[in-house]
Amino acid sequence: MAFMGAGDPYTTVTERTFVARLLLDPRTDTVDTVANVDAFVDLPDGSTWARTMFSIDEVGRLLARWKEPVRMRTAGTFGPSTS
Repeated sequence: MAFMGAGDPYTTVTERTFVARLLLDPRTDTVDTVANVDAFVDLPDGSTWARTMFSIDEVGRLLARWKEPVRMRTAGTFGPSTS
C-alpha cells in the first residue's frame, strides 16, 4: 500500500517485510517523468537503509555521460573512479 500524508515529504510503501519512504514530489514526479528516487527503507530488525533507484533510461543517460573524458565533466559530478 502506498500513501502520502498531508505535509509529509514521503510517499510511503508498506509491505510485510519493509517500509519504504520515497522522496517524490507529487507536483512534478509522475510515472512518466521520474528518473531517480531517493528512499529510506526500514526493516523489521530496526535498521534503516538509504538507497537511490534509477529508471532504465536514467542508467543509460548516466552511462553515456560517464563515457565523456573526465576533463569534460563539471565539478561535483559523480561517476566511476578513474584512479
